Amino acid sequence: MFGKKRRSALDDIQKNAAGEYIYTGAFYRYATPELPRKTALMRLWLMGGLSAGAALTAGVLPAPGAMDAFYVVIPYVLGVIAEVSVLWALGRLSLGGDPVRAYVWETAVTHLPRRALLAAVLLGLAVLGECLFLLLHRDSGPMAAAFLALLLASGALLLGCRRLLGKLRWERL
Repeated sequence: MFGKKRRSALDDIQKNAAGEYIYTGAFYRYATPELPRKTALMRLWLMGGLSAGAALTAGVLPAPGAMDAFYVVIPYVLGVIAEVSVLWALGRLSLGGDPVRAYVWETAVTHLPRRALLAAVLLGLAVLGECLFLLLHRDSGPMAAAFLALLLASGALLLGCRRLLGKLRWERL
């Protein structure tokens, strides 16, 4: 099933009389008049980039639970992977042009809000795990506080990204 859906985009690429491959499928055009496409993409990249930077910076801090507890490390690593997925989809959308091909629109625009939410939830679970670790081990300090603050900031930026994505409109051509 998954492979069939992935290959369905190939059905929209046909050979013309000259032997060249051309895309014959649908396109989607950005249609949010109050926010130009370039501005929307810049805001999304700013939020996504800052979020990724905050999450990666948190990962290099020697916070007590972040280095020892699997219940902090696993959601953190999965959250960073989901964050990379958000940036990949943003890149695909940015390079897709306007109008964008339907298969690019589907993989980028329709999945981006879910990817951002998933990354935010996973980083939130890492925050909860770190809080649990600090309670159980009666440990704290500036590195733990910085770790928590960076992950919370990263999650907030991802939720802001998701909120902005919900306001953007596209029309099928």
